[in-house]
Amino acid sequence: MKEKLLDLLACPVCGGDLLLAYVSQYEEKEIIDGVLTCRKCDREYKVVRGVPRFADLGKIESDKAATAENFGWQWTNFTQEDEKYNDQFLGWLQPVKPDFFAGKVVLEGGCGKGRHTKLAAEWGAREIVGIDLGAGVESAFALTRNLPNAHIVQCDIFKLPLKRTFDYAFSVGVLHHTPDPKRRSSRFRAR
Repeated sequence: MKEKLLDLLACPVCGGDLLLAYVSQYEEKEIIDGVLTCRKCDREYKVVRGVPRFADLGKIESDKAATAENFGWQWTNFTQEDEKYNDQFLGWLQPVKPDFFAGKVVLEGGCGKGRHTKLAAEWGAREIVGIDLGAGVESAFALTRNLPNAHIVQCDIFKLPLKRTFDYAFSVGVLHHTPDPKRRSSRFRAR
């Protein structure tokens, strides 16, 4: 975790600012292991293997946990990259083009192994935060850790630990895997 990610993070419970309470391991410019604490409610969140953790699969609804475990397995075992990803990604985001990302603060809801997070970072996003519930965050962090504008966070997409400072958000192939996606998507449209 890069320290500048703190500017975008908020407690998912109360919305308070998070502070870096303790760091046990740095590697280059990344916080590998540490603890974040909420300035408002004093809750603590760990940074483990470079990723801030706001979700515990053992403590969430079983259907969410099962989906996260299944996709987490896929994203940690199938980490190859393919030159077709660029065109495929742009096809899903039409009419967005690579230059659209320049200078924007971007959120990817469900980053999997991080391939789209990496592309947005390379295309000039000022900051890109990829979030995911499952173990795929391990692969996403490994793929993006050397990009100064890329961040990976483990959390529930419905309990975001983020401030409302994003210019653009996208989610590719995620919401239909959530419990009751029709009800969930109508909540997003109503806002």
